[in-house]
Amino acid sequence: MLTMQYYSKETLRGFDTYKYRAKDTSPLSIYVMHPFWDWVVLWVPKWVAPNTLTFLGFILAASNFLITCYYDWFFYASSPNHPQVAPIPRWVWFVMLLFHFGSHTLDGIDGKQAKRTKSSSPLGELFDHGVDSLSTVFMPVAIFSAFGRQHPYGGNCLDMHLITWCIFFTSPSHTGKSTTHRSCILLGAHLAISAGHSPSLPVCGRLGGGVRFSQSNNFIRDEPSIFESHLCRVIIAQMTSTKVNLVNWMMFPYMAVVTSLLLLPGTLITSQVELTSLYVISAVTTLAHAHFGVSVVRQIASYLDVNVFSIKKRQD
Repeated sequence: MLTMQYYSKETLRGFDTYKYRAKDTSPLSIYVMHPFWDWVVLWVPKWVAPNTLTFLGFILAASNFLITCYYDWFFYASSPNHPQVAPIPRWVWFVMLLFHFGSHTLDGIDGKQAKRTKSSSPLGELFDHGVDSLSTVFMPVAIFSAFGRQHPYGGNCLDMHLITWCIFFTSPSHTGKSTTHRSCILLGAHLAISAGHSPSLPVCGRLGGGVRFSQSNNFIRDEPSIFESHLCRVIIAQMTSTKVNLVNWMMFPYMAVVTSLLLLPGTLITSQVELTSLYVISAVTTLAHAHFGVSVVRQIASYLDVNVFSIKKRQD
């Protein structure tokens, strides 16, 4: 079930000539973060695979997302306009602080662990960037919960969506400066995903990278699976020097559902019908992206003859 071959052997051969080239010029990274990460990675046993560190960092970031879902589903916990909603306990924010710091640190040392153990591979880079794309919504959602919805110093769901857009549009930096045209393809795809807004209706929620306006006025939390799926395809195209498809098939059922919800009469599309429809398409796109991610990782690992979560001993 998870062995589907998404890419041909001809495409995978592009990994044979790929070399990672990136330079971090941020003063904060050069003088603060990298020296700290160089020290932290020395405490990690050499038998720990870099992808294991990457995945643990993802678990911590996802945990913060799930914590805010549990305590503050509608982002009203910090809003003075909704006193009936209990505020998030202070100890929870402290736990989320530790999780966020741990996630950021693990994301900073996984590459250093790869160099330290001589286990660097294109799969590790793809795994790192693919997981990072998931965090483009995990961290902003947690921060938005801290400010609160309809708070004098916070914002509304549309503000949150626009902020997330900024993160989406800058995340293609992972694809490198030489692939500006692919970043434009990704931008166009995201604009297509987010099309169909109706300014006369209050914000309902974000689904697969887009915002929908509806009568239910409920903010739906869901990682932008269509955006991430397309971003992973762009990264693979850049690493293998191949072309990326302009259209992701997941756009079609998503836009069909959203268009139907917007165009059908309000007597047929109640708030509950709309909410259920968005939840269903969220589940479908998320499962589809999970299948793509797991299958591709397994396929690339098999081609490169490497293990995903362990360091394979090689005979010199």
